[in-house]
Amino acid sequence: MNSAAFATQFFQLPNTQRRLAYSAVGDRHSPEVLLCLPGLLETRASFDPVLQAAQSLSGLRVVALDLCGRGDADPLPNDQGYAMSVYLSDVHQFIQQALMQGATQPRLHLLGTSMGGILSMYVVSDN
Repeated sequence: MNSAAFATQFFQLPNTQRRLAYSAVGDRHSPEVLLCLPGLLETRASFDPVLQAAQSLSGLRVVALDLCGRGDADPLPNDQGYAMSVYLSDVHQFIQQALMQGATQPRLHLLGTSMGGILSMYVVSDN
């Protein structure tokens, strides 16, 4: 479904039947995490060059996320309700439950293109 060069992993969104898809490189326990959020018509594959470059770095984990209905992420039921609030809620849940779990929480960095940049600004303003 997606042309991403890196393996697809899935995150089950709580209280839904939907999963988000993502690719990641680096140690899961890295002190620094870079979360890449694609634009409206993009997928996580847009960040393959970033993941490729980060593979040889230590102390950094890079994660590229497919938003709902894009790439390998599940669509919304009946394809209705796509809105920034849905994307933002999904991203918040992904950050809290997939990236910030563990004894030591990493320092989170965000990189977004187009709509992903706007989502990044909302995430930062919410914290």
